[in-house]
Amino acid sequence: MGRDRQGNSKASDERNRLQMALRGRQADRVLKAARTLQDTGEMTLGDAAYVCAFLADVDDERYSVAAARLAARIAMASRLGLEELDRLMNLVANLPEPDRLAELLRFTRDADLALARARTVRVAGS
Repeated sequence: MGRDRQGNSKASDERNRLQMALRGRQADRVLKAARTLQDTGEMTLGDAAYVCAFLADVDDERYSVAAARLAARIAMASRLGLEELDRLMNLVANLPEPDRLAELLRFTRDADLALARARTVRVAGS
């Protein structure tokens, strides 16, 4: 990943665009910024959780599919059991409630760490 003149990574630029789009509250801009961040390979599950919470908050029809995909990615990365999966599904179904988002972000941090460990193992094994 390249860096700009100030030494910031391009991923941080894309993440800033996503945060600005979320604050601007325009769903198409949010999804475009998220897609760009995903194309760079830097989209975290935490980023996706914020996008899902935003889509739920603005009652966007794309929320349901985005939430289901997020839950599936978290469940697979974290190898959740049925009880934890049930809790996760309850969280994404009740976004954008702030307490639910905070708990969902804990799930995403664990899943993002698991994905990073898996990438490290794959690279080390190459």
